[in-house]
Amino acid sequence: APKAEAGAYKQDEVFLSMDADGDGELQLPEVTGLLARMNASAETAQELFQEEDFDESQGLSAGEFQEALDKWGTTCGYMQRRWFCSGGYRIRCCRYGWFWKRCGAVWHHHSCWGGWLQEGQQQAEAPALEAPAAPKAEAG
Repeated sequence: APKAEAGAYKQDEVFLSMDADGDGELQLPEVTGLLARMNASAETAQELFQEEDFDESQGLSAGEFQEALDKWGTTCGYMQRRWFCSGGYRIRCCRYGWFWKRCGAVWHHHSCWGGWLQEGQQQAEAPALEAPAAPKAEAG
């Protein structure tokens, strides 16, 4: 999948809900809970975080965070939400009993990327490419 420029990423609801101090970046303590659910030790979490902090700002921007979610192999089971942005896709999650599974994805969705809708264009008019659901079942 193509990469976007840093300014193209939007701060989606996941990012905003995790940005406890509202500074527009996620610091390590703000992503520690997610990484712990992914079974990352404190040391591993710090390493993963630092690898994705490309501008060395001690915080992940929306773009750095979305790319990190993709690289970290984040699944619906870990996120436990109806959708989240990851590596340029809006991942759709469905709940089946106690479990969350991926049930679709859209590349370049307006919820994850800024500038996708042209001025005056309605959401329903926005083009989007459907990505097939992952063939493997996600544990979590």
